[in-house]
Amino acid sequence: MLVLLLIELAALAITPFGPVGQRYRYEHYLAQQSDTRTQQLDQQLTAGLKKYRQQPARLKQFKQNFVKQHYQAYALNPKFVLKAYPYQRDPDFWIGIMRQPGELRMQNRYVETAMLNRVRAHHKQPLDDWLGISYTRVSNIFNLERDYVSQIYSLGLIGMLLFVGPSLLLPAYALLQWWRRKSARLMALILASGFMVMAAFYSGNVLDFLTASLILAFIEGIMLKLANTKTAD
Repeated sequence: MLVLLLIELAALAITPFGPVGQRYRYEHYLAQQSDTRTQQLDQQLTAGLKKYRQQPARLKQFKQNFVKQHYQAYALNPKFVLKAYPYQRDPDFWIGIMRQPGELRMQNRYVETAMLNRVRAHHKQPLDDWLGISYTRVSNIFNLERDYVSQIYSLGLIGMLLFVGPSLLLPAYALLQWWRRKSARLMALILASGFMVMAAFYSGNVLDFLTASLILAFIEGIMLKLANTKTAD
């Protein structure tokens, strides 16, 4: 355990100098550049919204044209604007995204979550939070790159707990059993399942696919059997 702890501390120490830190700094720089380049467009948008606010038809047309002509200047993903949640259907949504700071609108996960929240808000079904809006509907918009959160949208809170909840509960149970009787094999399986759970949460698109689910089920099945074995190894 001491060795694992030292490895983890060393990894945390070098994180700011690794690819993750460099990517964050580069994305922050790009976001600042995007905000600078779109200042004039922001003024045009504000002027247009003010000019046509008393003319609903003209206002909607202005919003659609503005999104169509300038979404690339705001560094928005074309797949989002043109296909996942077309701007023609809801230009107000994309105008709202464009008015966000560059660091937000350039984050795919932020935009994906915003699109799903918008669809769920328009659906206006009280059971959506509990039973979801269906996997088909979510995948037709865009697969959210964050498992567990994605399942809450597609399956609802109840479905998420039933479908992927055990992958969280079993390692917690096994860890409790390990605390009572130290077992190197059990800890190895807990770490393996924990790494898969973290990968699913941080990268997404893991638990909805059969291969990864089977591997995780195999690991956690052995882990559960070992956790219920009274003899230490």
